[in-house]
Parts: sequence; structure tokens; C-alpha cells
Amino acid sequence: MPNPICAVSLSEGLTFLFWFLPGMALQFAMMAMASSLRATGIVKPTMIVQVLTVVLNTILAPILIAGWGPGPALGVLGAGLAGGISITFGVGLLTLYFFKLEKYVSFDPSLWRPRFDIWKKMMDIELPVGGEMLILFVYFSAVYWLIQDFGAVAQAGFSIGAASCSPHSCPPCRSRLQSVLSPTKTSVPVNPTEYERLSAAVLFLAA
Repeated sequence: MPNPICAVSLSEGLTFLFWFLPGMALQFAMMAMASSLRATGIVKPTMIVQVLTVVLNTILAPILIAGWGPGPALGVLGAGLAGGISITFGVGLLTLYFFKLEKYVSFDPSLWRPRFDIWKKMMDIELPVGGEMLILFVYFSAVYWLIQDFGAVAQAGFSIGAASCSPHSCPPCRSRLQSVLSPTKTSVPVNPTEYERLSAAVLFLAA
């Protein structure tokens, strides 16, 4: 018999994603503009915009989720909508900065055509690091498949625990993993695809 709590959780999760995914798509534009500024040593505008988006999200969240003040109580829908609005606001600010204030970095449509030679160099450097994401994807997929029958509470508990213990929240663990998977992160000139090195990586990380 299906768990009614799990059905509600699934429905609420889909609602959140439906309203938040447009904002996530806009993150590509924000990251592209922010990265181009950082590459030239310009970090202040990006940091200001990021802080403003967080502040705006903090203000909108209780208004749209719980109905504080004049806002409607939209629940999970409001949480996704607050995030989407905040990201849209940030993208708008960065775009305005590029067109009105920035003089050193600008949009040049003639450079938008694909440069596959540069793509290849980027893949040679970053693809091994992507092994970290692949390992995490396989791990989380397996765990969520195994605990699916334990209900939404167990899944939420695992999510919180995994977030607090993940390599992203533990810099030493993250640096260990990246030093093994990426040849640019280590001084050992060994191909990261070699079976012996990956086996040693698993034992090293498990220690």
C-alpha cells in the first residue's frame, strides 16, 4: 500500500521544482557573467549581486511561504517562487552591469560560435574531476533506492546527514577526492584512469 506521506512529499517536491527550475536555468547566465568577471580579477560586482539575491530570498521566503505581511501563504510553491524571483533579480542586475557599467569585459556575439579546440582543452582538465560527481551520483542513487520504502522521514534524515558530511562541506575530504581524480591537482604524473590509482583512492578515502 503506498505511503500517503511519501505521496504528499513527492507532490510537494514536484511543485517546488516546477517553480524553482526556471531560476536554476538562469543560474547558467549568472555563472557565465560572474566567471568572466572573476577571470579578469573583477569580483566585487559579483559578490554584491550574490549577497543581494540572498537578502531578497530571505525577505521573500517568509512572505511567500507563510504569508507574512501582505503576501499569500503559498507553502512549498512560495519557496520555489522566492528562489526563482531572487535569481532573476540577480541575473538582471549583472546584465545591467555588463551593458551600462562594465568597460573591460563585454558581450561580443562574434565570439559566441563554438571553439572546439578550447572545449577539448577544458575537457582534458575538468573531465577527470567530473569523476567526483559521477561517484556521488551513483552513491546517492543507490542509497535513495534502498531507503525508498522507509518513508519521507528517513529520506529527509539521510539528506540532512549527507549534506553535513559531504565532500562539499568538508574541504579536506573534497581535496582528497580531487587530488586523486584530477591530474592537475597532484604532483604525481599518473594517468587518473589507471585501475591501481583509483583502487588506492577508494582505500585512501575510506581510511
